[in-house]
Amino acid sequence: VVAAVVPERRADAEPTPFVGREAELKRIFSAYEACLDERAPVVVSVTGPPGIGKSRLGRELLRHLDDYRRSMPPHTEPSAGPTGDRSELAELTPPTRVVTVRCEAYGRSRALGTAADALLDLLRIPAGATSPEVARALRPLGLVHDEGGLLSRLLAGERFGAEVDPQRARDILYLAMTELVLEATQDQPCVVVLEDVQWADPESVAWFDHLLSRASGRALLLLVMARPGFWKEDPQRFAERNHVRVELRPIPRRATMAIARALIGCDDSDPKLLEVAKQAAGSPLFAEELARVIASGRRAESVPTIEAAIQVSLDALDDQAHDPLVHMSVFGLSTWDRALEDGKKHGYRNAQ
Repeated sequence: VVAAVVPERRADAEPTPFVGREAELKRIFSAYEACLDERAPVVVSVTGPPGIGKSRLGRELLRHLDDYRRSMPPHTEPSAGPTGDRSELAELTPPTRVVTVRCEAYGRSRALGTAADALLDLLRIPAGATSPEVARALRPLGLVHDEGGLLSRLLAGERFGAEVDPQRARDILYLAMTELVLEATQDQPCVVVLEDVQWADPESVAWFDHLLSRASGRALLLLVMARPGFWKEDPQRFAERNHVRVELRPIPRRATMAIARALIGCDDSDPKLLEVAKQAAGSPLFAEELARVIASGRRAESVPTIEAAIQVSLDALDDQAHDPLVHMSVFGLSTWDRALEDGKKHGYRNAQ
């Protein structure tokens, strides 16, 4: 018996068309344009259950931002003319700085951990940097509110000693972190994307709300993607901010059929498309995984849940790919070279 091969996921492009979420994408992009035009902070929340398409919607937004940037004229600084006067050039918007953070399930135990991850990405400081390395990166900003190197130690993931008063440290960090973002975004629009924010620590969520309240005159867009439980914990989150709420509902049947057709490679009239649409019940991720199962030669009813469909794809991997993934899954979506090296000790010769 020869097992069929599950269609491979492509790393360089989305494997399926973006369908069924055009209206939601337009709302988010309109909020971004208003943020640019008014130079005022905006928070956009995208809420929905797992598999409903939050992550894909976020990726499409970033792709649109990139296309938008490419369509803009080159950004040039006004130069002095021969008489010393500033030459008249159109006021152009510089490229948008994009910060992305994916909150992990263990993140709620890291006070200000999600905020620290966002600041590291904003400053392009690699994870694992020491506090002296972080301090060198912060030095050009000339922060006045950072005391005792607390911000450097937070970004380096170092514990504070018993001599540091927690409440005072929180107050200092709030001021220093806010000052950092305002300095970094003074002349440049910024989009901060927080994925799976329901797993972020409460202190970070509170600080992002504080940041929005202090970012007047900044083109700052905060995009938070969360499961519904995030709002059940505190329905008043971001209530005093310019808040655009996007609730994701199941996508139309024709959209799930388009997703399945892209992966199965069949005609529009193929009954398998309707089979996927019925079973996926409007979940784009489930539709994609079901289509992979069908393309591998199995029937859709053999995988009644999205978890079972994903398991089929995992089971189709050979041992040299499957076992390292299991070994490294404890790290989340990202891992480190040392983990790969450790995996090789367990016989994963092709871990890289």
